[in-house]
Amino acid sequence: MAKGKETKERILSAATRIMANKGYVGAGVDEIMQEAGVGKSSFYHFFPSKVALGVAVLDEYVQELRTGLMPEIFHNKIRAKERIPAFFSKLAERLHSGSEDTLLVTWSAETPFLPEELRNKLLSLITDIREEFERTFEDAIQEYDLFPEAPIEELAENTMSYLLGLLVLCRAYDSPSLLREKANSVKNLWREYTLDEKPAHRKL
Repeated sequence: MAKGKETKERILSAATRIMANKGYVGAGVDEIMQEAGVGKSSFYHFFPSKVALGVAVLDEYVQELRTGLMPEIFHNKIRAKERIPAFFSKLAERLHSGSEDTLLVTWSAETPFLPEELRNKLLSLITDIREEFERTFEDAIQEYDLFPEAPIEELAENTMSYLLGLLVLCRAYDSPSLLREKANSVKNLWREYTLDEKPAHRKL
């Protein structure tokens, strides 16, 4: 049992590295098997298809993101107006270190070409991130950093689109630093709704 689990983990680790670097479409099963040091019988024992392997890789990454980076930024005491730039910066930092976040870059760029099951899982993650942005704008209103009439759904959608666009550019130019360089520029998307000074009669 322990040996079988170790073999499965080797396959997953190899697949994650290769799919992060080449994308899902560019990753070959033979290359993954060679990297993992396993034969076809072992590979197909754990993963009946490349799609099944892709699902396992994405599930593992999504789980880490939902229990690691996202609560680290969005579920703590960081002031709401600083959370989204902090999320961009932290994601850029992780990309620069060669983390699994490269999957988000490569797979976002090839979303139209992914199998339906993988595409739906990726879109579900994107929706989760957008909803965190939306909650962040709601909190910013409560903290008197945004006008109450700020269109939070529209701002969240625009911010998510901005992030996805940057991820595609990071992939196109092979430059994760673009995300870090643009981390503070994202504030321009909601600058017109920003309250620079809190009304004197209001208290936090």
